Amino acid sequence: MPRHRWRSKAYKKLGLRGQRECKKLCEIIVETIGIHYRIFGYFIGADMEFILLYPFRKDTDPSYHSACPAAQTRKRETENDPRRSHACQFP
Repeated sequence: MPRHRWRSKAYKKLGLRGQRECKKLCEIIVETIGIHYRIFGYFIGADMEFILLYPFRKDTDPSYHSACPAAQTRKRETENDPRRSHACQFP
């Protein structure tokens, strides 16, 4: 699904308000039974492909101090070597 159709309640761009270490990352927000999960990633191509980089529980890193740098490292790795990411297709 193109980026412009993603609901803002389940998706957010990061690095907009002083989160320099999160710049150019996005997060998928998953909340279930009082547990808050986040999956960091970024869009490639014509905003049609989302690369999943780093999943974590938000309660273990509420300010993203360790999650964003880890996601940025993985982002650089996938940009430098596209073989490090794989497309998933669902029926």
